[in-house]
Amino acid sequence: MNLPSSLTPIVVLDVGARNGVQSVWREARYPVLVVGFEPDQDECDVLNQRSAENGAAVTARYYPTALAERREKRALYLYKDRRLSSFYLPNKDLLSQFPVSRLLSEEAFSVEAKVHLDCIPLDDFCQQERVDTVDFIKLDTQGSELEILRGGDKTLDGVFGVAVEVEFSPIYADQPLFGDIDAYLRSKGFSLFDLNRHWWKRASEQPVESRGQVIFADAIYFRDPALSSSCSYWGKLRSSPSGIERVVALSSVLGYSDFALALLDYFNKTALIDDKSFEALSAKYVRRRDFAPLSQSAHSIWARALAKVRRAIASRVSRMSDDAHYRHLNQNYYDNDERKGIR
Repeated sequence: MNLPSSLTPIVVLDVGARNGVQSVWREARYPVLVVGFEPDQDECDVLNQRSAENGAAVTARYYPTALAERREKRALYLYKDRRLSSFYLPNKDLLSQFPVSRLLSEEAFSVEAKVHLDCIPLDDFCQQERVDTVDFIKLDTQGSELEILRGGDKTLDGVFGVAVEVEFSPIYADQPLFGDIDAYLRSKGFSLFDLNRHWWKRASEQPVESRGQVIFADAIYFRDPALSSSCSYWGKLRSSPSGIERVVALSSVLGYSDFALALLDYFNKTALIDDKSFEALSAKYVRRRDFAPLSQSAHSIWARALAKVRRAIASRVSRMSDDAHYRHLNQNYYDNDERKGIR
């Protein structure tokens, strides 16, 4: 099967788009269409005005739409730190254990107002706005991620990847946790690929060394044909040559060139692409080292120097977590995998 010469953009749904287009999409070497959701009408207008500044490769459209599992009116609690606003109230039992005023800002979780929003399921939105293709969904909605995923049950059947903020401890009262979201996405045929964990540290009157407690993480899920080859998603790609290139490009854009190569191998072996297309897509999207891996002895010599460099660039957090999103956090009471030099 030959691939089309014109590129159909990767379609990304950004649910919780207050920060605008993420840098990973602006830096992509592939056309991207971002469909963002920001219930605050004023903020949504600002985002649409800024969308022209994202670069030729990215098109962004924002909707003042609130998503939920079903059509209903929901109370949205507006916190002093608007980034924390949620359908859920804060879990004071957990928050009281950490120096939130120093970690974030004074009274960051104090509720300043409550507004009622008309919510719709993601499936209804896609049908209403004629969004027929979705390749990737990013969710960061302060506790309501699982509800939104369930409201997009049909849409998810055609999605290749999901980036979702997950909590291991309930920052908000009665919110779903990582185990709940993980179980649901696995039931839909997704596999967990990556976690960028985030730790909070308790305040102490004595100076102490501490790893902190892992509170939340940025999780990335993909469909993996090695684990879900019988899934109808892969069969649909037979009639969508552009979809094949999008999933390979998406894997590469997010930094998983090994998986992009594995996908190409699967597509080639199952006759979804021919040898010529395999070579062309591999050359275009698979990022290769410019130098040979270090030998064991050389590795030991350079290990400390490389670790220092990694720490120096660790503020990039992850390819799905913009620097600015966490820059406001007090580093004395916060840490993540990238800053620790783990990833």
